[in-house]
Amino acid sequence: MPRPLQVEEPSGPRFDLALDQFEAGSSFVFLDCGLRVDDGALQVLVPTQWEPHSITEARALAELERAQRNIDQLEASSSRFAKIVGVIPRVFVLVYDYGMGGLWMCELRDGNFTWHDGYPDDAPAV
Repeated sequence: MPRPLQVEEPSGPRFDLALDQFEAGSSFVFLDCGLRVDDGALQVLVPTQWEPHSITEARALAELERAQRNIDQLEASSSRFAKIVGVIPRVFVLVYDYGMGGLWMCELRDGNFTWHDGYPDDAPAV
């Protein structure tokens, strides 16, 4: 399976190609967030900068909210992207990438924060 197209700017031929592929059902990466439509929602995979044992709710929320701002900016900058994603719900998932795969740690859906199974694993208190 080919790697998703990565884009840094919400304009230009590379971005147009990413949106063409996105409309056809593929994912793409904007800045550092993976975007795809899954189960009727815009799923945004957010790589964490923290090791799993260092994740706290405050750290996770800061990363998820940063990603949410980036996607809001993308939607405001691209009417085409805004039209594609319309009013479908958004789910922001914090992911720890260990090189050969990734662990889904927690998510932010409709303003509600939840940990995935196994987390927090003795995470330090905030």
